[in-house]
Amino acid sequence: MRLYLRVSPWLLLLIFGGLFSCQSGPKVSDDNTAQTKGKPVPRPPKDYLPAEAKVLTADGENWDAQFSPDGRFILYVSKGRARHLHSQVYEFDRATLRHRRVTFHDGENASPRYDSSGKWILYASTTDEIKENPTYIQKALRDMSSSSLTNNADSPAALANTWLTQPFEIYRSAPNGSHIERLTRNAGYDAEASLHPSTPTIIFTSTRRGKPQLHLMNTDGSRPRRLTAESAAEAEGAFNVTGRELAFVRYSADLKLAHVVVKEAKTQVEKLITPQMSMSWSPVWHPDGERLIFSSNLDDPENFELFVVKKDGSCLQRLTYAVGNDIQPAISPDGKQLVFTSDRSGARHLYLMEFKAPTTCPES
Repeated sequence: MRLYLRVSPWLLLLIFGGLFSCQSGPKVSDDNTAQTKGKPVPRPPKDYLPAEAKVLTADGENWDAQFSPDGRFILYVSKGRARHLHSQVYEFDRATLRHRRVTFHDGENASPRYDSSGKWILYASTTDEIKENPTYIQKALRDMSSSSLTNNADSPAALANTWLTQPFEIYRSAPNGSHIERLTRNAGYDAEASLHPSTPTIIFTSTRRGKPQLHLMNTDGSRPRRLTAESAAEAEGAFNVTGRELAFVRYSADLKLAHVVVKEAKTQVEKLITPQMSMSWSPVWHPDGERLIFSSNLDDPENFELFVVKKDGSCLQRLTYAVGNDIQPAISPDGKQLVFTSDRSGARHLYLMEFKAPTTCPES
């Protein structure tokens, strides 16, 4: 299924984890000046030179990367290749520069993550639930044969409805794809799983209670329980290195805005750390546990760039200034390098660059 949108493809990528292959965003003009609807993209400050980004992938479309605990390998998702159309999990070896396919499913795969030891991985897949849910299959076939979804793709209600019906389940396996174990068995969306740094638990997003909410379960899939009680849609939960603070994304009711929230696990005190009039998402903790890197359109509603901010919301700094959407950052264990998804070449690929923030914080 392929959707062509004017404004919201990166919102779709956020919601579906890359199920749909969409391309949009500003184009590069002949004089290399970035333009979005006639408005130039802001240039870097005079005292800041952004780090150079190097492309890592070439085949198909690629997104949602994460470093291994030792920093040598990068897990990611790829689709539209000669040998498969569905999104599959791949691993890139930074030492040999080789890409290895990890999953061989007949469904879509998303959000691959290493555990802290590097001995096994987590990911989400539709491979089983699409076989268990004939109603979903019939609906998907109807959607593919009609133009209604395409025509209403900018509608928040349509986005929410599509999100809620994606049949993902969470799995774990060895990094080579063997020893697959299914962890969730719930109709609907179970995905975006990551491990707690100090307890044998997994945080994940689920629609089992209706709206997307953060849940926690044991590493074997047992004892799932809701982590938040908010009525708003919440997703992309991740604990910092101490496990005492949780970052996640909270959406507005119409799904047009999203904000990164940091919550103290003990006191449950929350702080919104990104500007309210923006779509800010994909938060990842810096290894120092004091900063978060995320993607946002706060400088241009139709263009996403990478930013870094302190966990209290201060010292908000922009990291990328390229033509195209820069999203889904991940940082190396030593805190020195970033890998992220960008469509600056016209299709989604992975890019690697030095983590290089401005030396001074902007005045508040």
